[in-house]
Amino acid sequence: MLRKLTRSEVDRVQGMLWDRFGSEFEGDFALFSKAEKDGEKVFLYSGASVPDVASEWIGLHVGNVTSAGFFPTIEGAQLIGGRAAKAVVSVSRAQAHALMSGGEVGASPGLEGCVLLEYGGRVFGAGVAEKGMITQSVPASRRLHRIDD
Repeated sequence: MLRKLTRSEVDRVQGMLWDRFGSEFEGDFALFSKAEKDGEKVFLYSGASVPDVASEWIGLHVGNVTSAGFFPTIEGAQLIGGRAAKAVVSVSRAQAHALMSGGEVGASPGLEGCVLLEYGGRVFGAGVAEKGMITQSVPASRRLHRIDD
């Protein structure tokens, strides 16, 4: 069941984003969460009123809060990415394709944790840097299967 986050809970999520990426969600919005077995799904909603039927999903799924922190979805990464000052990794076209296809690419030494992925000056998602590699959890239904030149 969805629940609206309190001001202090919103501040906690915004703090996680600021600490990791140097950016946060902007504008007039409410955050909602839904408990999952390994944390919480977080939804951003900017409507004037909350519909009574919203029990599973509302607005835009922007990320997940786990014991490791906040991990943005593709859309959540794009919302904060344009202003992010930290943990942004620029990749080549071939690397972007590999990541969006469910693969992995090499990471700079010492880079660990959640990163925003950027190609051509635009953030296209988030990944996890670990042990010298970056992976991106792209749902199978959203993976790229080929890229045209």
